[in-house]
Amino acid sequence: MKSFLVLLLVSTLSVVAHADDDASINCNANIKRLEDTYKADGASIGGGKVEEFKSLLQQAKDARDAGDLKMCNSAAARAQNIYNTARGK
Repeated sequence: MKSFLVLLLVSTLSVVAHADDDASINCNANIKRLEDTYKADGASIGGGKVEEFKSLLQQAKDARDAGDLKMCNSAAARAQNIYNTARGK
């Protein structure tokens, strides 16, 4: 019975650690994609949206550096949404 509980605990911790790794990978990938998008096509974001895009990109970077992966991915998704709206995608 004790070995079953240990196995269950280890499995649970492994899943949690894996989820954190996925969030970290997604955060870094989202930031990289946004930076590449801005370098290649940033001029197409019109009006005040470019400043909002850059602000959200910076928020994503700051959140990543602070270890807040949920906020990182949220800010990156909002920045991507601004770009998609500006480009009519």
